[in-house]
Amino acid sequence: MEVLQPPAEIHAGLNDVVGYLNYSSGSPQPAFLRQLNSVWTWLVSQGEKEPWRRLGEVLSRHLEAVQGTASAFRDVEQARAVLRLVWNELLPAYRRFHADLLFHQSEAGLFQPFFVGRACEAVLAEGPPWNEVQRVVQGALRRLNSFVGHRPVPQLHGRAPGAPYEHEWSCPLPIYIRDAGTAAGPYQAVTDHALAILRGTPQSLLHEAGLDLDRLEELAVDLRAYDFEHPADKRPNYQFGQWDPHSISKEGYYQRLVVRQLALELLLERVREAPPALHDEYLYEAGAVLAGTMLMASGVDGPGPGAHDSQTTLATLIPRIASYRDRFYEHLLEAVPGHHGARLRTEARRLYQPFGGARQNFNYRLSRVRALQVQYVHVALLFARMGYPEAAHRRAQQVLTASARFQCEIRCLMKAAYRALNRRELAEAARLAAQSEEWLRRGIECGALADPWTILGFQAHYSLFPAVENSMYDHRVDVLLELMDGLFALRGRLVREAAAIGAAAIQAQQEAELDRLARWWDQFATTEVSGLMQVGGREAAASARQVARALTSWRDAGAASGAIGFWRQQVDVFDSPKAYAQVVEALLDKGDTLAAQALLMQWLSQRQDVPLARRGFSFHALALRWMRSVLQPLLDHGGGAQLGMPGGRIPAAPAHTAQGVPPESHARGFD
Repeated sequence: MEVLQPPAEIHAGLNDVVGYLNYSSGSPQPAFLRQLNSVWTWLVSQGEKEPWRRLGEVLSRHLEAVQGTASAFRDVEQARAVLRLVWNELLPAYRRFHADLLFHQSEAGLFQPFFVGRACEAVLAEGPPWNEVQRVVQGALRRLNSFVGHRPVPQLHGRAPGAPYEHEWSCPLPIYIRDAGTAAGPYQAVTDHALAILRGTPQSLLHEAGLDLDRLEELAVDLRAYDFEHPADKRPNYQFGQWDPHSISKEGYYQRLVVRQLALELLLERVREAPPALHDEYLYEAGAVLAGTMLMASGVDGPGPGAHDSQTTLATLIPRIASYRDRFYEHLLEAVPGHHGARLRTEARRLYQPFGGARQNFNYRLSRVRALQVQYVHVALLFARMGYPEAAHRRAQQVLTASARFQCEIRCLMKAAYRALNRRELAEAARLAAQSEEWLRRGIECGALADPWTILGFQAHYSLFPAVENSMYDHRVDVLLELMDGLFALRGRLVREAAAIGAAAIQAQQEAELDRLARWWDQFATTEVSGLMQVGGREAAASARQVARALTSWRDAGAASGAIGFWRQQVDVFDSPKAYAQVVEALLDKGDTLAAQALLMQWLSQRQDVPLARRGFSFHALALRWMRSVLQPLLDHGGGAQLGMPGGRIPAAPAHTAQGVPPESHARGFD
């Protein structure tokens, strides 16, 4: 590898960087970040495609070169250890830690100059001894992962104060730091324009928006994939950005503004597509729209936690934001000189909006991304329900959102597990069920799925703003409940299949897994919230045991299992259509129509106590299936004329039961 020879000014910057690494305790120093950014810019100018990787090599080589040349570099063990820990341990660990939340990001997108600087600060803050790698790396990860955004957290009586899950926190990409400047990279030019425009904006207008540049310590980019189907998307201006609610100065003001990567990328798309003669003008207009979106995002949160009183609602806040937004663009339009200004003013008259070309183009691109995301996600989920994992994954990867990826993966795994059960491959089905549960928990912990604690804590609602009326139903709760219902059904099916064939070891293992899953799920008390699908873990485990016991007795009874009296003894504890239906389904799957007939008659005799249909479990649908199982062999042997069915086929069962409810397996789309 070619050894780069830095010019004198970069050589001096390298001295400052390694000096900071050798003596600092991790306190933020803008001068360090500024010099690191200069070295980064020089590396990029030399054609480096992976500057974050080459930066570590350049710093290590420079450290060895200056060792012993001055008193400041007599002992360089700390700097050497920090460089090793950051590049060999922390950066790969950060990538692994966010394999779910930031799976769509490349190393080039994650490891930009100010992020690498923050990583160095985090390692230094952990302090020696430097050979305690795990302690330093884990502590540095906690320091880096400092942003979660708008995330309502329920506080429940009798439970420790709630907090977002560990994997929901991430480090937004810093693109501007006070006294360090803007970071080299794809967003530097548009950020420079936006900040320059804001510095020229009247203070009265900035005050209305709650944006004081003298208090802005950091401007960062949220690298998480933007999810238009997340309820937070209904929060005004959320797609543009927000103040970091956990970054507050001693004076009580927000100090880190986080903008969405999607907004930046869409603004720059227009710049990249611009005619060469208009490139600089389009770049300025992108900076203007970025500045406008920053003002709009800031106005929702205000300058600090106490900015809005109890009387402020979104209905009263939005008109104020729209008012100063319009005045901002009108003021800026008058300030643009020359041919560019004349073109913009002509454009404004034609489009009835200042900077209408850039703003409307941005809104069009945003709407298009939204429409495509909704389309691809729904098609991906449809493929997953149908059992086409490759097609589902292709569609899910086109939108990059973690929620789509996790829902598709869980549904595909469950579908594969049911297929394994149909092939009597119980061990494979158990492995796939375990993977389904692992993906579900990971989805919850990284924010891709709803937090189960919010179901009871917020009554399945999502708060958009402190005002009580500014909350909405969280539709992600329905998704989570459906997935959990499917997981309980899959575990229950495993228990039933194992009992039916006498696989005692697998049955015992799956009953234990079902009990463990039930204990974990029931702690969230979701059944206490009315109006939701009732998914109870203890009930699912008890039902599975009842059915397994009945199937074990059926297996042991042989010919006696065809008598109604036998089933009367076995089902004395059955109290729901679900228990009856699951046993009948298992018997029909095994081809024992005589035992299934006896159990159906027992169910019918208990119709006063046990309904014939509930939540997709229907006597009528199973009776029709039993009839098909009995009569179809006769038809296949030419008995259709005697049965009044000369066509030789029994009409297919209706898609819905007599109650108008689809069978549960079809409703879930798993088996």
